[in-house]
Amino acid sequence: MLFKPTKASEKEFRLTPGEAYSYFVTGQEVEDKGFALHPWTKVRFDNKAFVVDGDTAFSMGNYYFTDAKTGEETKVDFTFGYNRDLLGNMRINLHHSSLPYNGGAGPKPAAPALAVAAPAAPAAAPAAKPAAVAVAAPFDAAAAAKSATKAVTGGTAATAGEALMGAGALGLVLNSLL
Repeated sequence: MLFKPTKASEKEFRLTPGEAYSYFVTGQEVEDKGFALHPWTKVRFDNKAFVVDGDTAFSMGNYYFTDAKTGEETKVDFTFGYNRDLLGNMRINLHHSSLPYNGGAGPKPAAPALAVAAPAAPAAAPAAKPAAVAVAAPFDAAAAAKSATKAVTGGTAATAGEALMGAGALGLVLNSLL
């Protein structure tokens, strides 16, 4: 998997499962604070486009994380790549996310909250789109972090992976590492 985390500057690219877990949960890298441990209350997706081509798919757009402490949304740009594994499950094989460019003027104000129930499919999309593209439900980041920690600290990967799948996009990212 190719992984470029949103909040990484010293080690911008993560190429191993351990490096990705460090970013989300364990903090093995100095700059990692456990993105999944932050008290997010929800995440919503706004897919701008996606392409489905046989056993691969690509999507890009924005996702918005709502901070449990302040209620503010953080807008993040993303590009995901997916491929189907031997068991037919869609797995993320490319995850790039970053804060939007703001011209060097400092932090942008939070985007207004808009209700987006699910990513919209393009008119030419096949009838059965990959499950990975359809995740838009809010997730419990603390539960996802506990599940990921269990996987890192000796829990069975299958159990943690199944638990993480209920955690939305974060679950898809971490499950792809298992």
